[in-house]
Amino acid sequence: MTLTDIPEVVEKTLAIFERQALFQNITLRKEFSPLPRLVVDASQLQQVFINIILNAAEAMKGRGTLTIRATSEEEGWLRLEFIDTGHGIRPEDREHLFEPFFTTKEVGQGTGLGLAISYSIIKKHRGEIEVRSEPGRGAAFIIRLPLRSEGAPE
Repeated sequence: MTLTDIPEVVEKTLAIFERQALFQNITLRKEFSPLPRLVVDASQLQQVFINIILNAAEAMKGRGTLTIRATSEEEGWLRLEFIDTGHGIRPEDREHLFEPFFTTKEVGQGTGLGLAISYSIIKKHRGEIEVRSEPGRGAAFIIRLPLRSEGAPE
């Protein structure tokens, strides 16, 4: 647990993907407001960001726009949004996304653990994660983390 600049963690995560073929035709939009640093486990948050970014790229089939927005909310939260222009998520699938072993991918393409692990990591940081989506209109994963250090994991 260290004092961490969240946009810096996002940038380091994006650097992992920048040369991969799946990301060559994806436009990245980064909208980062000035933010305070948070006491978090940066490597665990990076795992969350990897899961969400990779899912977004796969949903867009390597072609589209991924917007990553980071802002602070008046209520004392940092808000991160990962918004893609992919195929979207069916309502009946949305309610199961964070369950272990649930996947909409074909056999052999995913374990169904990425978002379940991400959910657990965000909860350990006393945060929240949700998804908003309509089929054919992309998806938005929204993460909220408390700005105060007492929101940090024990």
